[in-house]
Amino acid sequence: MPRSTRYKSHVLSLRRPLSQSLAALKLGSSRRLPRRQGDWIEVAEAAAVEASDNATVLPVFPLSSIYWPGTEARLNIIDPAYIKMYDDILLSGSRRFVVPYTRSLPGGRVRYAEMPREDRKLFHVGSLLYLTDLQEVSSQTGDRVKYVVSHEVKGRVKLLRLLNPSALFETDDEGNKINYLNAEVEILSENPEETTPHASWREELLSSWKQLHQLSQRFEEPRVAEDFFVKIGPNVSTWVLSAAWQELQVATEVDRGQKRALQDVEQFLKAMKQQNSEMSGQEALQRVPRGLLRALSGSVELSSDFWEPLLQILATDSTEDRGKFLLELIQNELKLSNTRLSLKKALSED
Repeated sequence: MPRSTRYKSHVLSLRRPLSQSLAALKLGSSRRLPRRQGDWIEVAEAAAVEASDNATVLPVFPLSSIYWPGTEARLNIIDPAYIKMYDDILLSGSRRFVVPYTRSLPGGRVRYAEMPREDRKLFHVGSLLYLTDLQEVSSQTGDRVKYVVSHEVKGRVKLLRLLNPSALFETDDEGNKINYLNAEVEILSENPEETTPHASWREELLSSWKQLHQLSQRFEEPRVAEDFFVKIGPNVSTWVLSAAWQELQVATEVDRGQKRALQDVEQFLKAMKQQNSEMSGQEALQRVPRGLLRALSGSVELSSDFWEPLLQILATDSTEDRGKFLLELIQNELKLSNTRLSLKKALSED
């Protein structure tokens, strides 16, 4: 499959059962890819500076997710800052901007003024998004969303210098961002990635992933579609494989969080009933902590341990190294799932 092939989430056909009461087990941490020095750019409020002569300058839209080359991205635009950014890139004809990963507040909002100092940083390699479609949806959404925008992820960009870092701290009285960041960047040249179905790392990767797929069926957890290992996995780039793995792992974390929350809610309601036998079920439900309700609805906060290895793959230039790093992540998850299965069997025998 050529490099221009676009990955879309529906090919995964993820199954996400909600009403299972078995709590997912957290069994320590798997080995992570090493963190390299200089991977993060710390951001502090500072006066704006002029761009260097002949520098490539692009708008920067930090988000708490990773967008992979060769895939598509769809976003809802709310903040005045990014409404202006889209208006500007349409007017200029560029249609390009950078999305680097950053940490965020619960719920995904990036508000540096409200965030701890240690979270105010951008990963040094971001994704180059190219705007392909913009729809004005203010009337349909009651002004909650201004634009729904679609993009192709064209490649990767290295952030060199932030020109107006204070933009990430500035908000209006309602907490909406009012200015967007610009940066000097280097657009990374990418060698066309030839997909070699029989590369040793790819065969081992798909074999390990298929074993994990079978275990996920037993746990009734999210998993890729059955044809993934025949039609998709052997023929797509490491970028698209990484995108599929990221989507699967996010769905798995949501699913496990829902299962844990369901068990916790059941225990909470049982305790409420024991304390006051006359309390109605509706009244007890109203006392369930909001955090549990958010988890039940599918809201999950993913830690830096989740994103760090994926970011290191994004920053890796070698196709083979990316494949091997992704293989390591899959094998770590496979080991974890095998341990969970062994514990489940041991508990069922008691």
